[in-house]
Order: sequence, then structure tokens, then C-alpha cells
Amino acid sequence: MGTKMIYKENILRYASTILLLICLIFGCNEETTAPVNNDPIITSIVAFPSSVNLADSFAVVCSAYEPDDDSLFYDWFCTSGARISGAEPSTPSFLYHTRENIRILYAPDSIISQIDSIRVSCDVRDGKGGGHSADIFVRIIE
Repeated sequence: MGTKMIYKENILRYASTILLLICLIFGCNEETTAPVNNDPIITSIVAFPSSVNLADSFAVVCSAYEPDDDSLFYDWFCTSGARISGAEPSTPSFLYHTRENIRILYAPDSIISQIDSIRVSCDVRDGKGGGHSADIFVRIIE
């Protein structure tokens, strides 16, 4: 019984020595860090024209870049009864996960209350958790 115990102790001692040597050789003390994901950066958001009549169309361009060179996705939102081209008829003021940084929008046909502008928001995402958003206001001329 004593020989078996000594044998097990020797195996454990050798194993711990080997693990210690591996750590010393390959740097077990170094901390590994996850790669950093930078957020996309919106450089400008512009509307053409910046003032519209009821039922007119207008374009919004959201210029952005991604420091990590990741692909960009654009989510579009608008208020005041405006509609976004390409949006579903059931949700005309939302359009998600597009690749285009330009959108055509349509001002409302009529104004229900004292609304004098349309807010257009663009959220730019990189698909890896990074994002940035910007708004622009388009004036409604009655």
C-alpha cells in the first residue's frame, strides 16, 4: 500500500512540474484580451431638399465609416406621418437592416396637428454590436 501511495505522489509531482514548465515557456501569466470592436462613425446626415411641401419626396444621405472596416447596416426611422421608400406598408415609417446609406422619403399628404417638420433618424450598425445614430429635420412647407 505504501509503494502505491509513493507512486501516486511522484506522478502528481511530475505532472505539476511539467505544468509549471509549460506555463513558464508559453507565458501562462499573460492575459489575453478580446479584440476591440469600434463603433461606426457617422460623418454627416443631409436631406435634399431640406424643406418640402406636403406629399413631396426627398432624399436623406447618411455618410458613415467603420474604423474596423466591418460591413455597415442602416436602420431608418421617420416621424410626422412621413413614409420611407422600401418600407412595409404596415410600418411605413421604419426600415431595418438595409445596406444603402441613402433613402427616398415622402412627406405626409396632410398635416393632422401643428407639425412643422419631419424627423429622420438613421442608425448605423456594424453587425458586431457597434452602432451610431444621427437625426435630421426636414421642414414642411404648407
